[in-house]
Amino acid sequence: MKFLLALLLFFSVNLNAGVRELAREDSLYSRFSGFAYNLDFENAEQIANYLINNFPSSPCGYHAEALLNMWYFMGSRDEGDAKVFLTFSDLALQRFEKYSNQKETALLDYRIGEEYMFRTIVFLFLHKRVKSLWNLKKSVSYFKSSHKLKPEFVDGYLGIGLFEYSLIYAPTALRAGLFLVGLSADVQKGISDLNIAATEGSYARDEARFQLSKIYSDYFFDFNKSDKYLLPLLKKYPNNIFFKYQYAINLIKAKRFSLAEQEINGIIEYGNKHFVQLKAFSFFLKGEVRFKRNDFKGAIENYQNFFQFARSAEFLGYANYKEGLSYLFLGDTLKAREDFLLAQNGEEDNFKDKRASEISLEYLENNLQNVNLSLIYAMNFVEAGQYRNAVNTLDTVLVKSELERKVKLISIAEAFLELKDFRKSKESLSKAEKIFSDDNYRNTYLLYLFAKYYLETNQPEEFRNYFEKAQESDCNSFELKAKIRGLGKL
Repeated sequence: MKFLLALLLFFSVNLNAGVRELAREDSLYSRFSGFAYNLDFENAEQIANYLINNFPSSPCGYHAEALLNMWYFMGSRDEGDAKVFLTFSDLALQRFEKYSNQKETALLDYRIGEEYMFRTIVFLFLHKRVKSLWNLKKSVSYFKSSHKLKPEFVDGYLGIGLFEYSLIYAPTALRAGLFLVGLSADVQKGISDLNIAATEGSYARDEARFQLSKIYSDYFFDFNKSDKYLLPLLKKYPNNIFFKYQYAINLIKAKRFSLAEQEINGIIEYGNKHFVQLKAFSFFLKGEVRFKRNDFKGAIENYQNFFQFARSAEFLGYANYKEGLSYLFLGDTLKAREDFLLAQNGEEDNFKDKRASEISLEYLENNLQNVNLSLIYAMNFVEAGQYRNAVNTLDTVLVKSELERKVKLISIAEAFLELKDFRKSKESLSKAEKIFSDDNYRNTYLLYLFAKYYLETNQPEEFRNYFEKAQESDCNSFELKAKIRGLGKL
């Protein structure tokens, strides 16, 4: 606190001496950013309020408050936070416009582009696609202008790169308007531009590195490369729960469940009311960990907490499906049926929710007679990285259909592949390949495992054949597609 007061005194002396240009005020804004990124909201809010109260005609304080309230909205999904964000954002843009009429600078255009980027993100989460597209266009225009005015000023590549990557997820209707923006959905171009901001930027380095960590984890399933960007940020900003959440996801992908739960518990214990949705997602992750450990009571407890805090439909269907399975393992068929019915309430565009809805309906239509709990229990050992237990347990599982037999063989093949027993892995893969199935997800997973087998046994022509088949599959599982892409990066 003493440091902050001394800081404010320093800027008070200098700014009140008549130096009121954006660059000077932006220096204080940069201090604000450091506190904000470490989620030190008390100090961050003090700087933002100081800027607003002492420089009411300046956009910097309002820009700072807009950033904070965007983060609050991202963490809460509360439309009230979105309204507060838009209030400060509108006030910031009014002042940015007056500044830009006086003098155009690279820094000013970058900050305006940043404000429009905040708005693009918020409107996307509010499902207001036309407004999101309009703000995206403005944001890109200002980012490009900042670089044009001063070629060595490359921070705008953060926003451009982030948009180029993120637009691959955009609905078709939104993509159709991209010609107005001068952008395309291009992952490699997005990564290239983010790398420029991450290595050469003055203001955007940390955010660009975080976005790169997310891309390598989410799009390429490369949690090791993701951690190379993420771990230095965690060291620099140890209180940032957004960074902790991404690290927890990476640990789960690496099947390091104990460490993942430590990170998750830290997020759950964080008491800020503005991050209730992030808290909900953390309970969801913990439920997933417990389910994969065959701890079904623990899974139910955490899924229940997820339902309590969730403010969006994302993963609601999938979590109900997994909770229904957990109740079946515990012998409570009544509650299982209720959950399978509730599994229809997930997000339509979410693959996990959609697949959970379909499987749950099949269970209900067959009066729960088609649920092979022994197979699910054994497959959880693969999910938990306990591959020897997986093989031993799967050998004892009785299957009721050809599809279950194929699923069992795929799981055995994956376990042997992780154990580096390539002969037995290939035997199971070949047997599974001979079984017909119209389950697109399982068929694609089999192609992925074949490609991984040939990659690890150094058979490049065979690898390329199966890798291309897996890539061409129309399977909608983004996680499986990410695993396939990851093979191409090795």
